[in-house]
Amino acid sequence: LARSDIVSLHTPLTPETRQMLDVETLAELPPGRGLYVVNTARGGLLDEAACLAALRDGRLAGLALDVLENEPPPRIVDDTGTVFGSVAG
Repeated sequence: LARSDIVSLHTPLTPETRQMLDVETLAELPPGRGLYVVNTARGGLLDEAACLAALRDGRLAGLALDVLENEPPPRIVDDTGTVFGSVAG
């Protein structure tokens, strides 16, 4: 991860892949690294709270989630400017 600019997740959710991007993994990234993470595979592949914390401290530059662990989410805008919510009509 430390040498990547963008990581896109495309894997099934299994016990081995659950929260593959977690607090410990994200803590290995240096602050200001600017990594972008895209998850269009399955909710649960990453620790959403840890990713938001990594956005706040600059370890992640961006986070694009097409799936969440718990769907549909309530519509929220957090302090990073991230908008959570279903766009389905």
